[in-house]
Amino acid sequence: MSDRTVSFVNDVLPKFRSGDIRCMQRFDVMLDDYDYMSNPKGNENYTDHANARRVFCHLIPGGCQPRMPMHGPYWSEDDLALYQKWMDDGFQP
Repeated sequence: MSDRTVSFVNDVLPKFRSGDIRCMQRFDVMLDDYDYMSNPKGNENYTDHANARRVFCHLIPGGCQPRMPMHGPYWSEDDLALYQKWMDDGFQP
């Protein structure tokens, strides 16, 4: 992984397929909405950025169930590392 900063619009958002976005909207999860995904609020499970961290938990093997995307194909290790770097870089737009 390079040292460049990862952005939501250029790097993370393109990883979500349109069907994934539509599917998750039914559950009030807005995968394509930067303000939703980068919301700094925490919850009972995450001290901060609960929306982004919950989505990540559903993307990783052995994480939250059900795993996303619902019927695969699942994200590659490189894609998961990119999402992790986006979080580590401070949830950049």
